[in-house]
Parts: sequence; structure tokens; C-alpha cells
Amino acid sequence: MHENDKTLENIHAKFGSFSSTMKDQLSFNRTLETQLAKFGSAILVHPAISHREKVNAVTTRGGSSTRDPPHPNPKQEHYI
Repeated sequence: MHENDKTLENIHAKFGSFSSTMKDQLSFNRTLETQLAKFGSAILVHPAISHREKVNAVTTRGGSSTRDPPHPNPKQEHYI
């Protein structure tokens, strides 16, 4: 019977450790959720900026560099 008590104590200790880990994970998830909500509301407050206009070139990991052709002016209207 003494060996069963030790086994139960060991299981109880491991379960307590697991419970503590789960509480830490839940706390982390709540913090992350709060930060994402703040980020989401910040995006809604600031209108989207077209980042395409600010990029002049792209360099790949291999070192190749590319340039996009100039984008047409959206204010110009073309009639056919």
C-alpha cells in the first residue's frame, strides 16, 4: 500500500505541474489576445497606407535585385 501512496503522490505532483503550465499558457494567450486587439484597433484608426509607392526595389536572399515598372497614375483616365 505504501508504494501506491508514493505513486499517487507522484501523479498528483505531475498533475499540479501540468495545471500550473496550463494556467501560464492561458495567461499568455490572454496577453496575446489583448495585444492583437490593440493592434487591430490601431489599424482601424489609421487609414491604410499604400506601401507599394514606398518600395523602390526588392533584394532576394540570393542577392538578386529587381525593380518594378512605374505604376500608372490612378488619377489619369483612359478613354478608348
